[in-house]
Amino acid sequence: MSNSDHSVIAELAGWIEDETGNRFPETHGGTILKAAETRCRELGVDHAELRSRLASDEEVRKGFLDGVMIGETYFFRDSRQFSILMSFVLPALMAERRPLQLWSATCASGEEAISLVAAVEGARKDYPEPLDYRVLATDINEGSLSLLRAGSYGMGSFREDGREHQLLLEALGKWVGEEWQASPSCLERITTRRLNLLSGALPPPDSMDVIFCRNTLLYMKADRKQQALDRLVSTLRPGGFLFLASPEVPMIRHPGLETIECGGGFFFRKLCSPPSAKDRGLVRPGRMPSRPASLASAERGARHRQAPIKPLSDPLRSRDRSAARPPGLVDIGRGLALASSRGLGSQSGPGTAQGVEAEEPSLRVAVMIRSIVAAIHANSFDRAEALLGDFDEFATENHVSQYLRALCAKHRGDLAAAIELWERARLFDPKFWPALFHAGLAYSGEWPDRAGSLLRECLAAMDSDPAGDAFTILLEGFDAQYYRRMAARLLSRLGQD
Repeated sequence: MSNSDHSVIAELAGWIEDETGNRFPETHGGTILKAAETRCRELGVDHAELRSRLASDEEVRKGFLDGVMIGETYFFRDSRQFSILMSFVLPALMAERRPLQLWSATCASGEEAISLVAAVEGARKDYPEPLDYRVLATDINEGSLSLLRAGSYGMGSFREDGREHQLLLEALGKWVGEEWQASPSCLERITTRRLNLLSGALPPPDSMDVIFCRNTLLYMKADRKQQALDRLVSTLRPGGFLFLASPEVPMIRHPGLETIECGGGFFFRKLCSPPSAKDRGLVRPGRMPSRPASLASAERGARHRQAPIKPLSDPLRSRDRSAARPPGLVDIGRGLALASSRGLGSQSGPGTAQGVEAEEPSLRVAVMIRSIVAAIHANSFDRAEALLGDFDEFATENHVSQYLRALCAKHRGDLAAAIELWERARLFDPKFWPALFHAGLAYSGEWPDRAGSLLRECLAAMDSDPAGDAFTILLEGFDAQYYRRMAARLLSRLGQD
């Protein structure tokens, strides 16, 4: 690639950011250059004239952005969020007995919007009254909206993530050869509109009950992110819900939002009244904010319907299962420390299988963590995932299980999934520095600002636990001091030490 090409890419990347707020990583330079060359051929102009036309011609702007703003999505992406939507949020909203408005704010090719229709249809099966609802689907790419209007999708829109909800699509369409075709009744529920989140005409204020805007704010600088967030929040009715991608959640601070943790997932609710100064900011996981009675009732009902924990087959099963208690965060912390110690396999004393009965949950946690780590080190990732399923069933999702799932994803080459899981682990425990380090390292290539923030958090967390002995089992043969030095070097390399 020539110097002139690099100059064109840099200038156009800057224009895209000014226009949409989205920052393109250097690795996407080829996409920008290809889109520019395509438009130049179509218009019969050179690069200089194209840049001039972008500033003055709306149709040229639209055509160029259609060539570069191509989002990838699939049905029920981040399955956990759709489970929360159907189990907690929609029952609470339907109990208010009024029409509902849902918005897929950056819908790409439309699978998310159709998933929202499917979620409402799935939730309303237990709702005795007729329900009026609409889904608004917007995107800056007109070509993507055309795909949604056609409603035809191949196997690439069906992934392992989301599989548990895909049966809901059977009532909304059918397979025609190799394509799934949405039914007219499904597509009639969806209104499509081209929209630039930063500058376009928004839905009316206080009109939306649910907004999904995922994997968009992540690519914006702080000021543009705040601008887009302010605009989204303005359209939410008081008590309405905002879903962002898991890696975006830790970055969000907004005085009009409170964070809710539910079933291991995180989402936001618009406050019904302005918060006091002391209540501004992010609600930490584990501290559930106040919420409408209808939402609390839905959550209690869902907890009541959960299946009991199945007994696990391991050497530490107690003789009396009725006496066993599920582990809490303290037990998980103790189990992690025990798994990191050299004395787990000893035959007596506190913290061992023949120790105090009250310590049994932490002992079970320790054995399970060791088994999972051993499977990862042996590259037996399917076994590790199966063991993680048992771990989550026993202990519910937690910072350690999310971290170990991230290691599986990393070793399988799926860095994007690993980053999301490390970010989620950080939400469960903001001082869990192994997750902070790995997420910071992963971001350091293309997102230095986020990397620096996480690495500084990592060092601060390590300062509060200088020894770091409790995490040895997770450190892949290195000690805490090695990670401290690596974090400091990365910050220095990023110019943020």
